[in-house]
Amino acid sequence: MDVRCMPIVARCRACGHVWQAQGYRLTCPACGEGWAEVQQGGELQIEGYEAVFDGPSPDEPCLDGVLLCDEPRNIEAR
Repeated sequence: MDVRCMPIVARCRACGHVWQAQGYRLTCPACGEGWAEVQQGGELQIEGYEAVFDGPSPDEPCLDGVLLCDEPRNIEAR
């Protein structure tokens, strides 16, 4: 699985200024208030995955143990 870190973008609730936060410091650089909400950077988005199995399943098309999916499916991790 590939994981990509997104920059933290915060918005000051006092003055409305939006900035890219450094680390977890959410003090507004415009007015100095510490009352901010995270606009971006708290989410986790999975762009893709590849599921590899020990052997073919009788009801799924497989090629060399790799499941070929045409549509999203729920697959439990072992």
